[in-house]
Amino acid sequence: SGNDAAFAIAETYAQKDGDYKIFVEEMNKYAKRHNLTNTIFGDPAGLDDEVGRSTAYELAQIARLVLADDYLSSIVATPHITISSIDGQLTHVLKNTNRLIQSDTAYYWPSSLGIKTGFTLAAGHSLVSAMKFKNRILIGVVMNTTESTNTASAQEMYKLFSWANSNLSVKAY
Repeated sequence: SGNDAAFAIAETYAQKDGDYKIFVEEMNKYAKRHNLTNTIFGDPAGLDDEVGRSTAYELAQIARLVLADDYLSSIVATPHITISSIDGQLTHVLKNTNRLIQSDTAYYWPSSLGIKTGFTLAAGHSLVSAMKFKNRILIGVVMNTTESTNTASAQEMYKLFSWANSNLSVKAY
């Protein structure tokens, strides 16, 4: 999920080690600018159960904003990547935890556009994901799965995508 990367980006933005609050303030301003009135960020990674809150609807709206940005949409759809230090001496493999974009999992969905997995005590295992459907993009949000496993949210989203693929159609009026 890149929680460590989220904190590193926030600290770099603040230009001070250990200080992520300036970045979180900007995140909250961004949410307000986009009328996300039920979304509050408490830390850069969304781990703060005491402060951080959102709704399924607003998480879908955030996904829509991410997908509208070519750079961000490519990041959330990347199954894995190897990054290296500027001097090339250190490398690190990053693997996206969204099983819908991992071709080696039972939940792989070829038209999935990725987005974000998550877990907090309050929200349980959660997944915000999107898929290409004909000439549209469908966004799904699964929160607080009844099963508490690492695959639970992928399993539920796979069911939603399967249902949508079999039962929805696009009509012209």
